[in-house]
Amino acid sequence: MTRLFGTQPATRRRRKIIVIVLAVLVVLIVADRIAAVAASGAAVQRVVQSDEGLAKKPTISFGGFPFLTQVAFGKYSDINIGIDDITPPGGPRIEHLSAHLKGAHIPLSKAISNNTTSIPVDHITAKASIGFADLDAFLKTQPGGLVIAKGSGSAVQVAGSIAQDGVTIAVAGSATLQAEHGQLTLTPQDIHVNGSGFDDIIDQLGGLLSLFPPIPVPLPNLPFNLSITGVSANADGVAVSASVDHIVLSTGS
Repeated sequence: MTRLFGTQPATRRRRKIIVIVLAVLVVLIVADRIAAVAASGAAVQRVVQSDEGLAKKPTISFGGFPFLTQVAFGKYSDINIGIDDITPPGGPRIEHLSAHLKGAHIPLSKAISNNTTSIPVDHITAKASIGFADLDAFLKTQPGGLVIAKGSGSAVQVAGSIAQDGVTIAVAGSATLQAEHGQLTLTPQDIHVNGSGFDDIIDQLGGLLSLFPPIPVPLPNLPFNLSITGVSANADGVAVSASVDHIVLSTGS
C-alpha cells in the first residue's frame, strides 16, 4: 500500500508536466499562426500591388509550417495571393485570380525594417476564374456570336446564329476548350441547325463548321507573366491554370 500511495504524487507531476508541455505547444502554434498573418504581409502586399499596377490591394495569406523558420531563413514556402476583377485588353474579364508563390525570398533584415522593394520567387502557380457571362460578352463580338450554355471538363455547349439571304438561322452544338502555347482557344466541334428546312442554305455555305472557326481568347496580360497551362469548365464558368518560374516582383524603386 505504501508503494501504491507513493506513486500518486509522481503520476500527478507527470500529468502536470504533460499538460504544461501541451499548453506550451498550443501557445507556440498560435504564436506561429499570428506571426504568419502579421510578418511580411504588408510588404508582400505593397510589392505585388506595385509590380502589377493594381488599383486595389491584393489579399495575402501565408501557408507552410512552421512559419517562424521561414521568416528566420528569409524563404517562404507558400504565399497565397488573391486578385479580383482583372480585364485584359481585348479579352474577357477575369473574376478572380488565386496565385501561390512557392519559394519567395524576403531577407529577415528587410522584413524587420519593412524595407522590401523586390521579392524573387522560385515558382508561381495560379488559377484564373472567368464567368460564362464575361466569356459570352467576348464571344458575341466574334464570328457567329456564339454563347456558352453550360460546360463540363474540357467541353462546353454553345449556341449562336448565322444570317443568310435575310434569314437568321439558329444553331447549337459543342466546343472544346484548349490551352496550347500559352493561349486559350474555343474550338467548335459539332454545330447543327436548330430546326429544319435550311439544308440547301447550309450546303451553299459549305457546311456549318466552316462558319465557326477556332476562336482565340486573349489573356495576354495575366499577372506575374503567367503562362497558361490548362483549362477546364464547370457549372459557373472557366478555370484557367497557369504558371511561371523564376520571377522577381518589384516596386520599381
